[in-house]
Amino acid sequence: ATLENKHNEFLAESSRLEQIKNQLKDKEEAVRRYTIIAENDPSYSWLGTLEKYKVIELKRLAMSTGSSTHAILRYVQMLEAAGLVDIEMHGKDDPNPTIKLK
Repeated sequence: ATLENKHNEFLAESSRLEQIKNQLKDKEEAVRRYTIIAENDPSYSWLGTLEKYKVIELKRLAMSTGSSTHAILRYVQMLEAAGLVDIEMHGKDDPNPTIKLK
């Protein structure tokens, strides 16, 4: 019974460590997003909106901070190049793509 208890404790601890590791990875990715944008756009308040909603259309993201869709799209494309977001186009020249955090 003692060996079984130790085994169960080990499994619980292992699961807890895995959860902490995933939380740390999420935070590291958020820091990378903010760093990429902060280096290029000092007024990156729209990134907080993206963090909050996870999936949002470009126009709604721009309206949330009063920025132009063109400016935000340029920064979002930097995040996409870094592998931190996906830009989902709904047609070849979609003026309002969906932005998704990874």
